[in-house]
Amino acid sequence: MHKLLERQISKHLNQIPDNPEISVFLKAISDSYDHFESDRLMLERSIEISSEEMIQLYNTLRLESSKLKLLNSELTKTNSNLDKFVYCVSHDLRAPLSSMLGMVQLSEDETEDPNMIETLSYLKSSINKLDTFIQDILNYSRNSRMEIKKSEINFEEMLTDIATNHKFMNGANQNVQFTYNIEQKAPYYSDKTRLNIVLSNLISNAIRYYNPQAESPFVNVDVNVDANAVNIIVSDNGIGIKKELQDKVFDMFYRVSESSAGTGLGLYIVKEAIEKIGGNILIDSEPQVGTQFKISFSNN
Repeated sequence: MHKLLERQISKHLNQIPDNPEISVFLKAISDSYDHFESDRLMLERSIEISSEEMIQLYNTLRLESSKLKLLNSELTKTNSNLDKFVYCVSHDLRAPLSSMLGMVQLSEDETEDPNMIETLSYLKSSINKLDTFIQDILNYSRNSRMEIKKSEINFEEMLTDIATNHKFMNGANQNVQFTYNIEQKAPYYSDKTRLNIVLSNLISNAIRYYNPQAESPFVNVDVNVDANAVNIIVSDNGIGIKKELQDKVFDMFYRVSESSAGTGLGLYIVKEAIEKIGGNILIDSEPQVGTQFKISFSNN
């Protein structure tokens, strides 16, 4: 019989009764004590093992934390190097391209040779493509890594600057009339850099893909701001986009055709930048009729 049970019974009885039924009952109780003791020992062992595992886990986490700090330090260093690279690309590559473009335009003004004019036109187109690609890479890097910095948006100033920057874009701007209409009933605070990237890309695309067959090619920007929302519509009467392709235009590196002048990054960056500052964009387009990009943000 289990010792603990025997002591408890002896406390109340002088001796254990010699009765078969009582003996069976007491044996059952004794067995339950034995099982309890076994379970208790197993639980103690389990707790002991769990404690060892916790110690091992703690040591592992300390090691992983140390590795994480090292990786974080390396990532910080990499980001710093990337910032330097972006600065280098922005100034050391784009500046020579701008100089080359100026020289090409000057040469165009100084010659009447058709072959030379054709060659210079091809050279200017190549320079613009390379500059566009560099600008897209810079915009992608800025949008993906920069923190959101809000300031009051002056839409008229922004759109005037964009129009000036695109004044001589591949000569196409001479054929395209750019207009804008702003109705603002409340101030709007957002990330100026990202919003400028969005509008610059959409306007430059509309200019680049204008329809030469249209009687009066145009790009128009409508801005409506109230206390609750900001709605922007960039519309044109350009070559348009087929319905079956419109879901793909925001994909990275997607180009509508091989003859497209862009890099396939522009509209991807546009959507990413809009989502970063809490907005959304929709496209409505019809081939040979034109395109509308509808952008909306909350204003609160």
